Amino acid sequence: MATIRQMSQTMQALGATRILLKPLSNNDNSKQQIYFGGNFEVLQDFPLGEIRADGESSKGPIFKAPLKLFWITPEGETEEATGSQIILYPKYPEIRLSGFLRGCSLAPSKIMKPPTPEERALYASQKRGMILGLAEDKVFAYTGSWDEKISGEIQEYAEQNQDRQVLSVFYEYYSSLTDSQELLIGKLKDIYLKGPIRSRRLDKDGTVIFYEAPNGAGFTLECEFGIIPNGKASPDFLDWELKTRSKSSTTLMTPEPDIGLYRDSYANFMNTHANRRQPQQLYFTAKHQTGIRNPETCLTLFIEGYDLEKKKITLSEGGYFLKNDNGEVAAGWTFSKLLNHWKNKHTKTCYVSYTNLKLEGSTYYQFGPKVSLAKGASIEKFLDALATGIVVHDPGCKYALDVNTGKWKQKKRNQFRVSAVNSACLYDEYKELDLSSDK
Repeated sequence: MATIRQMSQTMQALGATRILLKPLSNNDNSKQQIYFGGNFEVLQDFPLGEIRADGESSKGPIFKAPLKLFWITPEGETEEATGSQIILYPKYPEIRLSGFLRGCSLAPSKIMKPPTPEERALYASQKRGMILGLAEDKVFAYTGSWDEKISGEIQEYAEQNQDRQVLSVFYEYYSSLTDSQELLIGKLKDIYLKGPIRSRRLDKDGTVIFYEAPNGAGFTLECEFGIIPNGKASPDFLDWELKTRSKSSTTLMTPEPDIGLYRDSYANFMNTHANRRQPQQLYFTAKHQTGIRNPETCLTLFIEGYDLEKKKITLSEGGYFLKNDNGEVAAGWTFSKLLNHWKNKHTKTCYVSYTNLKLEGSTYYQFGPKVSLAKGASIEKFLDALATGIVVHDPGCKYALDVNTGKWKQKKRNQFRVSAVNSACLYDEYKELDLSSDK
């Protein structure tokens, strides 16, 4: 007979680093799908595939994302339910798991059937229990029937551990990263006490290289943490994303447009809308405000399919669009694109202040003492900040002729940035610390 402890250990042996429990209601079934709550953090905490728009329904716009879900037996046998996917209904908001039985002989098909009226009455005070093991690229699952020991354990755990509730409907039983904040602060204090550190980065082999480019602060901090730059979306230190911050703005993400002239022909976009500072150098660096035509680019920013008052996505194909005077999209980021980038953001971010110093002709950075710990990177708050201009598109795109080769070179950088004073509005929790303090 399966128990929480047994299944947790089995899932951890298979690579799970976090164990979540969920008492299942009668409406959690194969017809009505399994309710994963109304917290968009599920998009960030679960290892999902690409989010895509899937039209409109009576429930409003729909987005879907595949999930590699493996049902597991108490003996450790696993099999993938290949049709598993997360369905997002932003109108409510609501997230559900569907297709979780398809193509899998190990799936608990019998106990996940919609209950009859008689079964609903019979099991009114009992619940089935689901245990999930979250690994880097997959999720392991086991569900016990109403009278199984593990279901009773899960129901009891939920009742006695309300402080362990996460993602609105789950209860955290185990996490390999429980003490990550304490470890992070300890490491940052060590770096602060080092004093000024010469600008550097690690190459692909982990060798330290001194580095004098203007963006050296982030590379230098990563170097102190032993992080080799690789462009991957995984956390920088345990489950924390690290960001350096001077007194100005911080870059949140750099997604490329997925619609419009920019995507179809970068050269045509730059020739039409960029600033030609020199005959053979084009720059697109202008910021845009919602509904106001920018005279330099001849483009106007529109946020479409988002209800600012209700703070909800109302159109699956909506997004953030720069349009010309004819209403044609020159560059755009659909909600699918923004959701995909935001889900790769981490729910925990540490902003590290720094000062830039010139010592003996070389660049040095003093990190700290101010750091900010941010938790709960809400996609709803991000979209609202984008719609209200708190988060701005601050591009740094260039198109220039290389005189040595005679070819035009592209430099694409579409930054979405937020000022230091407005960063807190993007998170559920935001706390400022001083590394020079003993507290």
